[in-house]
Amino acid sequence: MVTGVTQNFWQMFFCRMVTGIGETGILSSGSSIISDFFPAKKRSAAIAISVSGATVGLTVGLMFGGYIAERYGWRYAFIIVGLAGAPVALLTGMVLQEPQRGIADKRLVSEHQERFIDLCKTLLRNRTYVQILLAACLLNFMLFGVIQWMPALIIIGMLSDQLRPSMENAGALEAALSSIAVVTSIWALIHLYLSLRNVFPGFHS
Repeated sequence: MVTGVTQNFWQMFFCRMVTGIGETGILSSGSSIISDFFPAKKRSAAIAISVSGATVGLTVGLMFGGYIAERYGWRYAFIIVGLAGAPVALLTGMVLQEPQRGIADKRLVSEHQERFIDLCKTLLRNRTYVQILLAACLLNFMLFGVIQWMPALIIIGMLSDQLRPSMENAGALEAALSSIAVVTSIWALIHLYLSLRNVFPGFHS
């Protein structure tokens, strides 16, 4: 939201950096809280719904952000879209209470906290975790690069095709493409899961 009132590149850079720092913490902390609210059998579905909110928000933001930017300017797009999330953030802060660790599994966890460096060492000794971490970093490095430049590329494509170039049309088209990609990915994952379950009977357990 503050990005909408920035006056130069470095101010915008700082605002976007702070936003990124805030976003990085939500996945780990959110998954931890969800794990304490839901038992093991419902946990994966709950986390999947929570994580999908980012994709839904991105899609809606692209559509409405492009519409607002085209009519009122890019600053208002940042301000209005940012304001839309403020009531949800305030409500979450007032209503949501962190549950006791492990209560959903009826196995309370000690409140003693290990040192951060010890946790990092434990994770880095897990080869599977390290491989998934590297894959996720490479994926997001590519993904966010595409997201940042996609509207400009779409507008350039509209110019070459003699269509009306606008941020509104670019946002709507990118939102549509993102939605198609998400639906296709979900369809592919469901079929992959069903195939693996048939080949490996114990896969779903």
